[in-house]
Amino acid sequence: MKKRFLEELKRLLAPLQENERQEILDFYEERFNTGLLYEGKTESQIVDELERPEDIARNVLKEYGLRFTPHGDQKTNTNKPVSPWRILWLLLFDFFIVIWLVPLLFSILMGVGSGLLGFLFSYGFSLDFTAGSLFSLLFLIGVGFLWLILLLWVYDIFASFIIWLVRWHCDVLNIPNRKRLLRTLNRFKAESFIKGRPSLHNFKTQFKGIAVVLLVVGAM
Repeated sequence: MKKRFLEELKRLLAPLQENERQEILDFYEERFNTGLLYEGKTESQIVDELERPEDIARNVLKEYGLRFTPHGDQKTNTNKPVSPWRILWLLLFDFFIVIWLVPLLFSILMGVGSGLLGFLFSYGFSLDFTAGSLFSLLFLIGVGFLWLILLLWVYDIFASFIIWLVRWHCDVLNIPNRKRLLRTLNRFKAESFIKGRPSLHNFKTQFKGIAVVLLVVGAM
């Protein structure tokens, strides 16, 4: 099942450059190896946990500005002429929406981040770290974990909007070699960073549970 999964994914990712396609295949190869060697799972169980190759390819190709088709023969329409009407709509969107929405999202991100730091410093330094403060420390760590999850979620919303905005501008203006730019920008997303590291990807599924347990224990 592993071989069939990877071969199907490779076929659907054919429009990508060789090094880009191989990087994605290496990630899923590592996911299979981790599940088989360290988690005691079968290939069938790992395949059931993963998205279908079609869904993976659809999401990946979308990030590179490519249209998905089940035959794996997608091509980027880089020769289409620049449309004055699309440029007009783009300028109107930038002037009426982007000009205030980007600063708003950034300020929310900074607010959540500074709130997390303020919480940790204010409550962290107030603990006397005696035996009686152990539960308070656990509660503090649990709140910090949940706050960190919120921060990463808000950050990815901001990053995803910026990447979508850049992709739209590149598409309207018919910028050449935009796949490389979008690929680079996509690496700045927290979700992409985590997916590229199997150990972090596995820990992510347990992170929320750990935070809740620490909150419950700390509140006792």
